[in-house]
Parts: sequence; C-alpha cells; structure tokens
Amino acid sequence: MQCPNCNAAVPEGTSFCVQCGMQLQEVCPNCGAVRPPGARYCRSCGAYLEESSDAPIAPSEEPRCPRCHSINEPTAAFCYSCGLPFDEQPRPYEGNMLRAGRPAGFWIRLVAALIDGLFLALTSLLLSALWPGTTVAEAVTSEDLWTTVDSVSVIVASLYYTLTVSIWSTTIGKRIVGIYVLRPNGSRVGVGRAFARYLAAQLSALLFFAGYLMVAFRSDKRGLHDLICDTVVVYRR
Repeated sequence: MQCPNCNAAVPEGTSFCVQCGMQLQEVCPNCGAVRPPGARYCRSCGAYLEESSDAPIAPSEEPRCPRCHSINEPTAAFCYSCGLPFDEQPRPYEGNMLRAGRPAGFWIRLVAALIDGLFLALTSLLLSALWPGTTVAEAVTSEDLWTTVDSVSVIVASLYYTLTVSIWSTTIGKRIVGIYVLRPNGSRVGVGRAFARYLAAQLSALLFFAGYLMVAFRSDKRGLHDLICDTVVVYRR
C-alpha cells in the first residue's frame, strides 16, 4: 500500500501515513469515523454514505447488521450499534421516497397512538394508586383541577416517548403496527431530539390537533412535530 500524498510505503489497513500523516482510510463525512469497505451507513452516527463502495462484506456466522455492518449475537432482535430491527431494512430513495423507508400514513399512526395512549393511561393510573395517601377510587373520581394522576401522567409520558424513541426508534404502539421514528436519512433519533419531539407533539395537539392532521395531507406524511424536529415516521418492512 502506498500513500497517495508522499508515495511512502505503508502497511495494509493503516489509517494514517507514517511519513506525512495523511488520512488513508475513507471516513464518514458527517462524524469523521473510519468506514469499512462496502459500508452504506456510518457505524458511529448512522449517516447514509452516498459514495460508499460496493465491495462485498466478508461472510460471518453471526448476524451482521444490513445498515451499519456490525456483528451481533445470533439471538439479537435489534442491532446493538444502530438499533435497526433485523427483520426490516431501510429503503433507498425512489423519487420522493425517504431513505429511512416508506412514510406511514395518518390512520396507521392513529392506531399506534391509541395503543400508546391506552398503555400510558393504565400505567399512570397504577402508579398514581401506589402513591402514598392515594387510592384507585380517588385517582379516578377526583374533581380537582390538577391531580396526582395528571402529574404522574406527564412524567410517565415524557419518559416513555423520549426513551423508547431514542433507544428503540419506536414505541409499543408503533412497534405493534410496524412503524418507526427516524431521521430522514435513516439514522436514529437522539435523546434530546426525542424529548423535543414529545414537546412539539404537545404543540400539535394544542393547535386543535392540526399538527397531527397535517400527516393526512402531506406527501411525506410528516406532522408539525416531525417538521419541527426533522423526523419521519416510516415503515421498515
């Protein structure tokens, strides 16, 4: 192997030239991490690598993630590096198609939201009933403007949507119907962005749910909270 800058001979696989220090391996343009030959997504940040090589990846007995090429345990359902479900793969651009996958429409997202809402309501009610000095009857029938149930519901919902979206790229309801929350380039949503998306979703609801209704009328099926936080909800099948 020869350095293209100073023509010095360097061992195969060397990251930097020992003579001039030039970067010899390809790196991700987004985060600067070294990318292996054939990688279509960066293993560090998940960014799509448009000019990646088509060189084949060496076979392995362990399941290799189709997005970041990381090797996982045989029983893994999700990639440990990028969070991609192994039974579903990202799709490339096809016209206006997102790299992240086919956009999920209004009705399928509504079904997912109802499932999540039911789960959160039951969880909040149970936790409120366990609160010192509060019974299930009081938690359900209280006429106070703001109750223990309300406080617990806000905390549980914020943690639920932030952690599930940032860790698994989906929620319980969305997972059941097969849709995921991602960045438009197919990479995962970070903790900060997931929390911001939860707050933006409250704005979509406060505007007489107009932010959610936008999903039904936009070709990319993005709501107001998706536009604010630059996220998409897509099928990954």
